[in-house]
Amino acid sequence: MSKSDDTRARILSRSARLFADKGFRGVTMQDICEATNLSRGGLYRYYKSTSEIISALIESEQEIADIKAAAMYEDQRRADDLLDEFLESQKKFITSDVATLEVAISQFALTTPEGKQAQLMRMDRSVVRLAYLIRKGQAEGIFGKGDADTIAYHSLLVIAGLREQQALTRNPESVIDEQIRIVHDMIVCGDPKLTILSGDGNRTV
Repeated sequence: MSKSDDTRARILSRSARLFADKGFRGVTMQDICEATNLSRGGLYRYYKSTSEIISALIESEQEIADIKAAAMYEDQRRADDLLDEFLESQKKFITSDVATLEVAISQFALTTPEGKQAQLMRMDRSVVRLAYLIRKGQAEGIFGKGDADTIAYHSLLVIAGLREQQALTRNPESVIDEQIRIVHDMIVCGDPKLTILSGDGNRTV
């Protein structure tokens, strides 16, 4: 890793901690300068605002998720094993000490146009990854029928709500496990009533 890459990684890592502790609106560029031991000029060589930094955090999160998803799918494991690994990774984040970063990201999305765009992109890319896994399970005959994109979207809504709720109110592990189980069952059981339009305009599962 080059010195420049190392500095960017340090900025993002320290900023994530600040956003998790203080929320998006509570963090200033001066806070980040102090946390990274960079001068204002040194920090501005990489990022011009807290919005740019949290956007970079979201993009970095998605790049890592893309890499992990590609690695998972390449090893040819069954879809149910991959689903268990995905849900375990979600639980690990939800119970981590930076879960409150989710609140900062929500504040960013609600208060800035670029935040809204970043959050929509985040959901879109997450749906693509999870829908791929669902289609794999359906093709293997492990998961129930239904529109994979719709099932993925609703599953991720539950996970997103759980992330934010956990950030605001530390739920016991049993509550988290129950919500994760609901997502698991939603994906595995599918829903025959979730349909899409085929190329000829007919409804089909």
